[in-house]
Amino acid sequence: QAKYSKKIFETSALELFLEKQVPELIQLQLIDEKTIELIQKIITYKYVQQVVQYMIDSSITDSQIRTWTPKRDLIPTSLFDKAVAIVDTQMVIRELETKIKSGEAHIKSIFENQERIRQNIKSLEKIDKSDLMIRYLKDLNTEEDDVQQTRREIKTMQDEFNTKQRELEEKQASLKQEAKETQNKFRM
Repeated sequence: QAKYSKKIFETSALELFLEKQVPELIQLQLIDEKTIELIQKIITYKYVQQVVQYMIDSSITDSQIRTWTPKRDLIPTSLFDKAVAIVDTQMVIRELETKIKSGEAHIKSIFENQERIRQNIKSLEKIDKSDLMIRYLKDLNTEEDDVQQTRREIKTMQDEFNTKQRELEEKQASLKQEAKETQNKFRM
């Protein structure tokens, strides 16, 4: 009678064992269904514990969601859905940041153009009410209106950004709390 033992601690090694060695062990009648089921439960347990611990310790990212999606059925639905909602909110926040920066850059370019117009107006000061002077004043007025409109838009976006940021923090806290509860309940 031969005896062979090997300790396997990593989930990936257990999965590889199930995939590569168990079929042969079943054929040789060296392993039974209960043992296979136990190994599968251990793999599931370790995977869920790993995911839950990540949810507690780290910030959820889009790439992390993509990593979890193939084994989504192992992760409690509520936790997975909350993680997806967090990523969605993060995306909205990034879009708002981009729009705010774009608005600020637009205002900066208007200011640069206004400075150019002011210098042109100065050079025309000695000429009485020329058509060019009237045009420059009109342009200055139009651009000032544009600055005010853009500032209002930026203010609206910043308010929405702040709201989404608070919403994100609440979602993250809720996910961490539920992940901790799941971790405490999900013991082998």
